[in-house]
Amino acid sequence: MIVDSELRHLSVPERFFAYAWAYRNAAAAQCLEMASDHEACTWPNATVVLLLAAHAVELFLKGAILHHDPTADVWHHRIDALSREYLRRFPNSAFSWSVPFKSEYLGMTEAEIQEAEKTMLVPSILYRYPVSKGGEEWKTAIGFVPIEFVRILDQLKDDFDRLKALLLQRRPGELHLWFWELRDPTSGNWRKATYRMTEQDARTRHGDNARKIEGTLEVRGGDPRGLSTAASIMENLPPRRIGN
Repeated sequence: MIVDSELRHLSVPERFFAYAWAYRNAAAAQCLEMASDHEACTWPNATVVLLLAAHAVELFLKGAILHHDPTADVWHHRIDALSREYLRRFPNSAFSWSVPFKSEYLGMTEAEIQEAEKTMLVPSILYRYPVSKGGEEWKTAIGFVPIEFVRILDQLKDDFDRLKALLLQRRPGELHLWFWELRDPTSGNWRKATYRMTEQDARTRHGDNARKIEGTLEVRGGDPRGLSTAASIMENLPPRRIGN
């Protein structure tokens, strides 16, 4: 028997992370079935995948914010607002990721954005019901390609894994940083990679010509301004090298 008490030893943020993984995995399972079975390619199945994925994103953002500040107000379902709050609390590029289901408000002021969000359809509602209140049709035009969304869900897993490791490994006032170096097969010289890679990507694409450089930055007094310069400071730290 599986019981809910198995999670009670975890902190609230860690429970949010656990649920985020579960929702993403469920979305991936349904999406893979759609990608391999044409008869499963129905709009109801597509909305289930979208709902599960959107909720996974929402839960992960809430977990990250609560890990930073247990008193933060995250008790709503607006991914746009949660994304802005996440960015405000984690401005360093090490914590950046492409947040799915986030709206773009090009050329709009903060006040205009907040006003627009009052009437914005929330993914957790839009994908949950076939019609709006009173049986009204949703005023949307949405498409879904299973094989393309599988890739989005794969990237989501990589981002969840990477960001959770960063969030949970660091102590208060400490930032764990890493990047990849690539070896030129001709000269044998190592250079810093200019793009992000997962461990699997690095091994698949570069094999032994890739190595991971890790280090820890202490931000004294919890000064968040120190995080914005972490990437450049990283190069002056005595790194711990993994691999060749």
